[in-house]
Amino acid sequence: MINREITSGLSASVFNSVEKAIESNQNETVYAFLSFIRTALRESINFRKLQYFQEYVGFPNRFYYHIFYLANKDKKYNIQVDLISEQLSLHLKEVIYEIGYRGKAVGSDAERMVINEFYYEAFNSFNDFLYQLTRHADWKIFSIAVGHFSNLYEGAFDLNFDEEYELTRLRRDNDNGANDEAIKHIRDRMHIAGEFAKYRRQITSGIKYWLILLFENNVIPSQHLNELLEEIRVDRYSPPNEINDVLWFRVANMRNYFGWERWDFENHKEGKAYYPPMPSNWMTKGFFIDRIRNANAFFNVDQVDPNLLQNVEYLYDSLRQIRQHIAANLEKWMLVLKVENIEEFNERADSLLLSVARAKRISIGERERIIANTPIDYERVASFTQSMLSFWKREARIRRIFEYFGNRRDVSAEEILLKRVGPNIFMSKAKMMFIDGPNHERIFGMDQIGSDVGRNEDALFVNVVFGNNPDTVEAATILDGLVIALKKLRDKNTVATVIFLEPEQIYKDDKFLSSKSYGQVYDGDIDTFGTQFFIIGTFEGIPLVTSYAFSLKDSFVVCDFANAFEMLYKTDENWAEGILSVKVKEISDELAHKKLNSEPAKWKKVEGEEALLSDEDAITMIKTSVVIDIETIIDFRVKDKEKYIVGVITEPIII
Repeated sequence: MINREITSGLSASVFNSVEKAIESNQNETVYAFLSFIRTALRESINFRKLQYFQEYVGFPNRFYYHIFYLANKDKKYNIQVDLISEQLSLHLKEVIYEIGYRGKAVGSDAERMVINEFYYEAFNSFNDFLYQLTRHADWKIFSIAVGHFSNLYEGAFDLNFDEEYELTRLRRDNDNGANDEAIKHIRDRMHIAGEFAKYRRQITSGIKYWLILLFENNVIPSQHLNELLEEIRVDRYSPPNEINDVLWFRVANMRNYFGWERWDFENHKEGKAYYPPMPSNWMTKGFFIDRIRNANAFFNVDQVDPNLLQNVEYLYDSLRQIRQHIAANLEKWMLVLKVENIEEFNERADSLLLSVARAKRISIGERERIIANTPIDYERVASFTQSMLSFWKREARIRRIFEYFGNRRDVSAEEILLKRVGPNIFMSKAKMMFIDGPNHERIFGMDQIGSDVGRNEDALFVNVVFGNNPDTVEAATILDGLVIALKKLRDKNTVATVIFLEPEQIYKDDKFLSSKSYGQVYDGDIDTFGTQFFIIGTFEGIPLVTSYAFSLKDSFVVCDFANAFEMLYKTDENWAEGILSVKVKEISDELAHKKLNSEPAKWKKVEGEEALLSDEDAITMIKTSVVIDIETIIDFRVKDKEKYIVGVITEPIII
């Protein structure tokens, strides 16, 4: 605790002192502090104190930003840019060398992983420094920094070529999966040993792709882009690693990786929302431009991480779209792409896309066979069921009104036919969501299915209400209509307890919102279950319940709810909470053949290829799907149509 107190805040004091020395043109003092920082970083590595290493390793960015700020205010500081800024990347390069020197002595994988954490922080600082130089268009210092970065040849742990050879042999002889464990062990060791090379390679690719984005947005001209790209050296170029990286860039969480998600090239006004360019997009486009520029169509996925293979299909789709965009604006790109005409561009683009299409077919085939043959994991189904239950509850508004008033009846034991509310869906390629293992993948947007069941129950209720020849009133506005309807119910000695309406009706009617009868807050006992815009206030103390049922558009219902309506429903102990039935079924042989026979072109055609799949492969494709059956059994009845009134708004406000 004492040591932490002594060192706490020291880095801030050092940085403040350096900035004051820069402002006073005390270069010798600046150099002395740089030496101190280097010592602090070295000792942090020695004693494996990553926290203190993180405090100091960002020094190039902080010092450069301060020097640049001063130089913009007063030209006398320009000399500081030349004298100090030129050395910052050199110091950072030597810090990375220091990590390698200290790391060569470690032996265990656990110790190597710690050293890799220091590597990441140092490379992250270098990456940010390169970005800041592009942000300030300081191309002179950028060229110097790129030169220093390109000289980072070797990390602490060399890749073992014997292990690479052994991995190749094990994979070749692994038809029955007997070598899976040995393959995983070697892969893990190679992953640890390869982190230095990966960081260096990914930053090199990232800065190239970023420069291409700057050109696309007219920040730098084409000739300058070409000059900058020529300065960025790529030693030991590895096409498999490049392919692995571009697939990884598209799916990785960039929020906490090298800061790419924060990169931007525009200045934005304070207080105005904006979104920086999405790394997955500009990196994919950069990959395409770089490949066309170098006439490089190689795309073999034999050595790519198996967990990334599923993304080849989506990469192919993105590259096709990028190709179309570039072709439509080819005049802008010709100098960068090093092509003379559209024919040369198309020839290179066709070759690249053909290679990716072949890889897509390979990756899809292997993965699909595994998915088709993997049984559904019922823990995944149980989790999906709970998710559907939760989203159904949020939208099953009408049920909660019936629960509150008590006018509902379980007729499970009776021979009464009710409505089945919910979908029976053949969901193509969705089995991956319900299997365990490396091929499991979440499908976003599935919550909509559960929500729709709840909304459809509401729609069924409103249709029943409107379909029983109700007493109806008409009015120009929602305010006038409610006044008329409530008076009419009172004349029948009926007390209204609920008003149903679409939420837009009140929010676009200023007269309604300013009415003394309208209360913004509902503080009654009806359970809202966290549903937004469920009960949106009161009118004369009566809760305003919203519904998105289409039949309720430009209409409303005022009712004595308990005496006007009844809900009938059925339960089953095997359903979620006895109410919601959720079933996920694998595709049977019979259904698969039925699908193939009814739509052979759909299942046998592979995009990007002329040859058709065999019947066997097409059946495999179909079996990567599932049938999802979600339903409730329910119906609604009007007990007394004199207990409610339907209102129609004749002059709805349009906004």
